[in-house]
Amino acid sequence: MKLSNQIFRDADKAREWLETRRWPAGPICPHCTNSDQTRIALLRGAAHRCGLYKCKECQGQFTVTVKTAMERSHIPLNKWVLAMFLIASSRKNVSTDQMRGALKVSHKSAWFIAHRIREAMRTRRLGFDGAAPAKSNTSEHASSWQDFDAADSDLWWLPLTFHSEEQAENSKRKRRSAGNACSHAR
Repeated sequence: MKLSNQIFRDADKAREWLETRRWPAGPICPHCTNSDQTRIALLRGAAHRCGLYKCKECQGQFTVTVKTAMERSHIPLNKWVLAMFLIASSRKNVSTDQMRGALKVSHKSAWFIAHRIREAMRTRRLGFDGAAPAKSNTSEHASSWQDFDAADSDLWWLPLTFHSEEQAENSKRKRRSAGNACSHAR
């Protein structure tokens, strides 16, 4: 994969790319896990954003970002995909300043993206969900972007998924308490 790829420059292309990786057989409702394609509708029109689906089983709306590290973020998906590429392909950590320059976002946004991605990768590696580890070991993970194709979709997507609401809440709580500890230390 090259940096000139459209998924790094166009948010709609990035969304389509993420959808094909997360849902190779079509959308699956993250709320009720409904996978019946006749019961999931793509919402269209001026009132709806691109990539918004509605499940006719639970009446919930969802996009490809629901229950992932990218959930509830206003940062365009192409910047998220580029950040994932930078983190996964670097031999060492990518600093927030490096990410800020590459993504052309504020320091605060770069920090937010980096920490969300690292937290999602960390929770998957530690296996809090009880699942077996990903197909490759962590030392091979960094090179997986260069050889990436649709067959490796599980390898790429799993580290970026929050595995439960409880884990997401615990992560938020830890960040808040760490932030409070820093402000008291001053």
